[in-house]
Amino acid sequence: MARTIVVEANYDHSADAVWTNILSYRALSDAMAREAIYDGLPEGDAQVGDAIDIIVRFKDWRPNQNWHIRVVERDDAARRLRTQEHGGLVRSWAHTLTVTPRAEGGCRYRDTVAIDAGWLSPIVAAAARKMYEKRHLSLIHISEPTRQRQP
Repeated sequence: MARTIVVEANYDHSADAVWTNILSYRALSDAMAREAIYDGLPEGDAQVGDAIDIIVRFKDWRPNQNWHIRVVERDDAARRLRTQEHGGLVRSWAHTLTVTPRAEGGCRYRDTVAIDAGWLSPIVAAAARKMYEKRHLSLIHISEPTRQRQP
């Protein structure tokens, strides 16, 4: 019953600016602030091997959830980040984030998420799609990076 969703958007921002933004745990928290509060996210940027247990407090009808995030890949050259996540009713949430420059300028940011929540997978996938679409809207407000990325 697993479902895979893909949400992508083109941005006028440079690929480096968007990549720097999506690596930041603080930027993740800020981007999701309208939807949820992530209690327990660390400071800094996502690093391979990070294993984080957080509580996600949703602002709508959904109950709070214990959530686990493990960063399994960070490829700065390819601008690809992969996480394995789970929590609540979700058995597996395999998330791949990619940022690619566009020939005409700017970049394309894509979230690909394979979700296994048993028979609830279609419902969870639909909610995830809406969540990522809203998250992409927050990137409109990012600025070009003023700091160096950390490997």
